[in-house]
Amino acid sequence: MTGQRRLITQRLHSPFTQASVVLALILLFAFGGKLLQMAGTDIEPRYFWNVSASFLLFFSLLNSLLSLLAKNTDNYWGKSILSYIALAILGGLAAKIFSSLSINQAGTYRWLYIVLTIGYLVFLSIIGLVRKIIEYAQQEEWKEPRSHNHEQ
Repeated sequence: MTGQRRLITQRLHSPFTQASVVLALILLFAFGGKLLQMAGTDIEPRYFWNVSASFLLFFSLLNSLLSLLAKNTDNYWGKSILSYIALAILGGLAAKIFSSLSINQAGTYRWLYIVLTIGYLVFLSIIGLVRKIIEYAQQEEWKEPRSHNHEQ
């Protein structure tokens, strides 16, 4: 069982796998929304853009946090950024197909995509900084705390 868990963990650690799972979730929610729409439920067309943007944010957080576990961060980040771009394009394409609205017709979702992209890059940068601090702290040789006795 632990070998199977390790295999699943290794696969989920790949940015391409993460993006694939998130894209599958986008499509699942979009199909569900379309079925509800066809059944007569009042779902506005921008719902599909909302689903795409929401899962793009989810990918950003998940991917950024999992980058802490990467052995080679440069390689991981390169794959992560490519995965993000692919997910943004494919998620947007799915939203366009399901809603019949372009991103410009969907109101503020164009700006939301821009903000999410900038936020993703900020998340990666923060996680990178945290990782550097952790690596530095692990390399430091810790000794007894120096006394700060200011009495002379």
